[in-house]
Amino acid sequence: MAAGPDLISNIHLKHLGPIALNALTDLFKHSWTYDKIPQVWKKAIIIPILKPGKPPNMPASYRPISLLCTASKIMERLILQNISPFVPLSPSQHGFRPLHSTTTHLSTLTQLILDGFNQRQPPLRTVLAAIDIHKAFDTVPRHILTDKILQTDMHTNDKKWLTNFISGRQAKSTSPPTPHPTDTSATVFPKVQSYPPHSSISSSMTSPHHHPLSPSSPTPTTWPLPRSTHVLPKLPTPFNLTSTPLSPG
Repeated sequence: MAAGPDLISNIHLKHLGPIALNALTDLFKHSWTYDKIPQVWKKAIIIPILKPGKPPNMPASYRPISLLCTASKIMERLILQNISPFVPLSPSQHGFRPLHSTTTHLSTLTQLILDGFNQRQPPLRTVLAAIDIHKAFDTVPRHILTDKILQTDMHTNDKKWLTNFISGRQAKSTSPPTPHPTDTSATVFPKVQSYPPHSSISSSMTSPHHHPLSPSSPTPTTWPLPRSTHVLPKLPTPFNLTSTPLSPG
């Protein structure tokens, strides 16, 4: 299983004992309380994957896959639980949502078309416009997104952590076809990203740019947790490290 810039994989975290789990819990709580994010959590290793049938000598022929720090992805999911009530989702959004997929999207669209044909004359017609937004994650202005976050009633610590999370990001790209992210042939470049495209929180961070944020929510934040609480084993599936392996991407 591929590891991120810190060389810690999901396998390492699955075998942590009680003392290490407490230490990792304290690290998460400290990060959230004092707005401190380890610099390595802001780095990504990009593995270029050649698209089928594309010329290998063209940069656009590769699909970038970002490898992130596993501990950082767990922290993102904890933050995501807090901010989800404040992030609006369009009723037509099926990606990055529980119990939704391309199948549910196609089923909804198909049903809409069938309902139109079943209407009395003249039948309703459905017009579909497919739009591919080029570099959707990279083109969201960070300052606008930050302003929208600060205008909500999120917990102050969540606001500070998010604005810190989307700033100062860097990436390391391996020259194709380097198979391992720690290979010395990797090239470091100051690629500024608002947030990595394969991060757990990316889709939620994009939504505020397209929809107005909710100013308040009845759901309170659940942090900080008591010192004796083991955050990682108590998290529901799929965040339970002892039951479900985390996504390597």
